Amino acid sequence: MRTFRVRLHLSATFLTPFDADTLFGGICWIIRQHDGEEELTKFLQSYQEEPPLILSNGFPGDLLPRPLLPIEKVAGGSREEALARGEEGKRWRSLRYLPIDAFLSLAAGNAVDPQELWQECQRSACQRPFRTFSILHNQVDRSSGTTSGEGELFEQTEFALDPSIGFISVYVRASSSWEGKLESLFRLLGQTGLGKRKSTGKGSFSVLAVDEETRFETTSKANAFIALSNFIPAPHDPINGSYRLGVKYGKLGEDYASSTNPFKRPLLMLQAGAVFQSEPVRPWYGQLITDVAPSHPQVLHYGMAFAAPALLPSKGTA
Repeated sequence: MRTFRVRLHLSATFLTPFDADTLFGGICWIIRQHDGEEELTKFLQSYQEEPPLILSNGFPGDLLPRPLLPIEKVAGGSREEALARGEEGKRWRSLRYLPIDAFLSLAAGNAVDPQELWQECQRSACQRPFRTFSILHNQVDRSSGTTSGEGELFEQTEFALDPSIGFISVYVRASSSWEGKLESLFRLLGQTGLGKRKSTGKGSFSVLAVDEETRFETTSKANAFIALSNFIPAPHDPINGSYRLGVKYGKLGEDYASSTNPFKRPLLMLQAGAVFQSEPVRPWYGQLITDVAPSHPQVLHYGMAFAAPALLPSKGTA
């Protein structure tokens, strides 16, 4: 299984984040529409043995999530030193993304200067890689095909990449039989769009490049992993770690969107950047979740983690 970096150029604004589970759902629909229900079933069944594709979240440009590494507490010192450490910690925790070089340095067990990294992020777009727009829309009466009466305006929040970034990066671990299909899958997905309002062009993109990525190869020195996707741990996954939680309110897409109940059950997911101790480090963790859609019990939800190997200090506990 080799790792690839897929670079996507956004053609429009988007409403739904490019998270791994959303990308996976879109890819499943592409397989079903172009290769048939039987091929999709085979694809999903293969996850019971050797997953054919492991996806990361989509990240802005050359940025990656700040790892939730254990922080060593320093006791003693003057009041001024304690306040300075507190301010430094607040700045560090406020960073959502890091440049990829800083991420890899941390993952390799090296120290970084938080103040220097903060200043670098202030000079670049890594603090706010996405721009937010609030767009007013008018409701349309489905029976008349015209706008409704007064007071029917609603606000919609849309997102776009900062122009200085230019693309979204998705990291994919692919089995040999799926390596050659990556560009086609993402190209077709970009044509249909991703997430909410994709029928109006939201979340559409083109594929800039698909290149092999070797910076996340597991080494014998690694004793932990950093998740590059939101995920749901499997029963026997490691439990000693640092993480943030988020609730996923999923919705069925395509043919199932018009179901009587198109909503999935809410899922509690660990967010990208989570760090867990694990020896040896595997290429992935997590699981596919069953029984998430009451109206379509066969639907699965992608809850797998793309694992980037990391080296934690031997005395570090999360």
